[in-house]
Amino acid sequence: MKQYFAVFLCCIGFWQLGSGLYMQMKAQLAQYLISQAWQKNILEGGSKQIQPWFYADTWPVAKLEVPSLGIEEYILSGASGRNLAFGAAHFLPSAKIHEINKNQTGKAGLIAGHNDTNFAFLSQLNIEDTFNITLHSGLKIQYQISNIRIIHQSDTAFLQPSEQMTSHLYLMTCYPFNALQAGTEQRYLVESIAI
Repeated sequence: MKQYFAVFLCCIGFWQLGSGLYMQMKAQLAQYLISQAWQKNILEGGSKQIQPWFYADTWPVAKLEVPSLGIEEYILSGASGRNLAFGAAHFLPSAKIHEINKNQTGKAGLIAGHNDTNFAFLSQLNIEDTFNITLHSGLKIQYQISNIRIIHQSDTAFLQPSEQMTSHLYLMTCYPFNALQAGTEQRYLVESIAI
């Protein structure tokens, strides 16, 4: 009887290990497929919405780079919970990313990501740091951080800039970064302008 119990425990252990490995492999495969979709769109002129896998309801719309930290993240279309599981995502009701440049006024765009994965690096950014956004067209826009603040999750006033205001691109994640439980009501908001 002890042998059967030992075999049972081993099977449970292998099942748990396999489940964890499956999730890691799925996440790595998703990043690879997103990267391939991005590259394919660049090669085809950047005018298509190329899905990373056939049933995906998203596609990469831009690439965010923070050279000082060695960060490179693809930005997906639509900041739904499902899309955020695979990477940072553009909040669709906000301005399109290509509209947030130094020649535009009165626009506000938002990119959101999880604070324990793809946007964990936000805690390392400071005011006046810079990052780049590359569009499908190959255009690279450089942004400088102008403000960092903590807001309530229901605060969306920053997405309604005035026409005279410089256009802003916001990066947002949950706060605090080291929270022991999910579902915090605070958001870490990094405000930037194109330079």
